[in-house]
Amino acid sequence: MWVVRELLRLLVRIAFAVAIAVAVAGVKVAIAGGDLTHTFKVTLFALAALMLLLATAGARGTAGNRRLDQSVDHAASFVMRIPGVPAITEGPTLTASAAFVGSAVVLLGLAIAV
Repeated sequence: MWVVRELLRLLVRIAFAVAIAVAVAGVKVAIAGGDLTHTFKVTLFALAALMLLLATAGARGTAGNRRLDQSVDHAASFVMRIPGVPAITEGPTLTASAAFVGSAVVLLGLAIAV
């Protein structure tokens, strides 16, 4: 079940990225004029490059992220633990890097196809 949930979350994030690309291209064409398809293609390439850059920053193994996770886990398990409330176990989740890479691949595919 978690596979379907995470794939749906990925599709929503990809659709959101495409909607942002359409909005940015539409605003740019409305303000400065020009060809919509060319502007859309450039916007798709630019957003795909940005998403690939963000994918490298979203790694779970970075030192800052480990430090943050450690303090949050420590506080949640030792200080704020409520007796009788089970720990959250919702299954594996999609990492931020995977969502950014998936969105970038789709945006690059759309840019090439347009």
